Amino acid sequence: MHHTSASQVSMFLRCNRRWFWTYVMKMRSPPSEAQLRGLAVHKVVENYFNHGVMPDAPKEGELDLRPYVEAAIKYVHRNQTIPLLPEPEPGPDRSYLVEHKFVIPTREGLPDWLGFIDFFHDVQPIRRCPDFKTMGSLRSAKTPIELSKDPQMMSYAKWAYMAGHQGPLEVGHFCIETRMPPPKKAAPRILYVPLVVVEDTVNEYWNETALPAVERMTTIEAGPKEISLIDPNDEACGDHGGCPHRERCGLEKNVVTFGRKTTKGKGTEMGNPMLEKLKNAKLAAADNGTSAAPVAAVVPAVVAAQAQAPEAQPTIPTFVRARMAAVPPQEVQPANAATLAAVTAQEPVKAVKPKAAPRGAKGGFELYIDCQPVVGGKPAVPFEVWFAPIEEAVGQILESEGKPANIMRLDFGEQKAVIADAVRANLDEVPGALCVSTSNNIGKDALNVLIPHASRVVRSIR
Repeated sequence: MHHTSASQVSMFLRCNRRWFWTYVMKMRSPPSEAQLRGLAVHKVVENYFNHGVMPDAPKEGELDLRPYVEAAIKYVHRNQTIPLLPEPEPGPDRSYLVEHKFVIPTREGLPDWLGFIDFFHDVQPIRRCPDFKTMGSLRSAKTPIELSKDPQMMSYAKWAYMAGHQGPLEVGHFCIETRMPPPKKAAPRILYVPLVVVEDTVNEYWNETALPAVERMTTIEAGPKEISLIDPNDEACGDHGGCPHRERCGLEKNVVTFGRKTTKGKGTEMGNPMLEKLKNAKLAAADNGTSAAPVAAVVPAVVAAQAQAPEAQPTIPTFVRARMAAVPPQEVQPANAATLAAVTAQEPVKAVKPKAAPRGAKGGFELYIDCQPVVGGKPAVPFEVWFAPIEEAVGQILESEGKPANIMRLDFGEQKAVIADAVRANLDEVPGALCVSTSNNIGKDALNVLIPHASRVVRSIR
């Protein structure tokens, strides 16, 4: 290895085998249309802040990139005493860096860490280092907690401290939504997710996570190219539409395509819905005198145990400063300022009794996304706890059909459909307050069903 990078380390930490196929065996997939569109938007936004140049008007059939730059300019100067990003200052004496190349020495015998910082702004009271990110939907944006474990953000901070910076530093993702077709009337949506770090926590991540990963990568690269010696991560098989190396890994037998082919010209018919099977399983259990719902005996026990335990606090690292100020998606009702302030300050939220709601269009449960307030003196039930027995029931059905019991091993389309059906079949068993983390792939897909049925939705500020 001549050098390593944040993208390599990030892929390695997610799945050793995907990194091996991509970077060691050089089996890289060509960029998709969405990726090429994102790269084009990233380039013109970066070019504006570097040279103060707007993109040209598009030719016939080309994508108009100007709305994305205009939306970024409007966002960074909106309601801010100190703009997130400054006005372009072409020339060598400007107060910021754009697309700055840096190299960080790692350890003796290990390759150097190479990177490019999109933007570094030397501004008071705190220096900022935002990274431009393009994505099809802002729902894919990372949370501050996820940024605290992101190799790219931590490498930016490591470079800044090695370059002589002292005190807190703000890194973050400047997210630009690039869904297609591009909006004609509304401007493209922008979201800034900040994270404030200090040197001690950056060094801790560097020494305990980043460098051990680089050391392991170097060992694998220098060793025998035997795939059986490298562990896969089954949960990463469905990332971003499915890993392109599943067949090479020998995991293709666990990948199931959803639906069955019909007559020519009629496309694919969606078959074997999980919803009816789960409902039938619950009815059969009731006829046998057992619990009608797999979670009925689990959730009350969890809530009772939590009631006796000390009140849980949100698991937010001490170096994360909640300076998130984005507008939540339209379908989510924003929480009041007092509630959000209490959540981000890691203080218990005052108990709020949810209004009664009929089962149907809206359920009688409150949904908390990426936050953990206290309701009725007890923390909200984590999604993982509520869904665990449901997932077990789903796994038994899948296994009886000769499919992998692990939902994450299903093909991307079936994976999402199975999760949605499983949640719909158990909406009447959702606890009064449910907490879902978007870092959980199953929980993120479940939100598509949970949000429309919740009587109240509270999302952490980003």
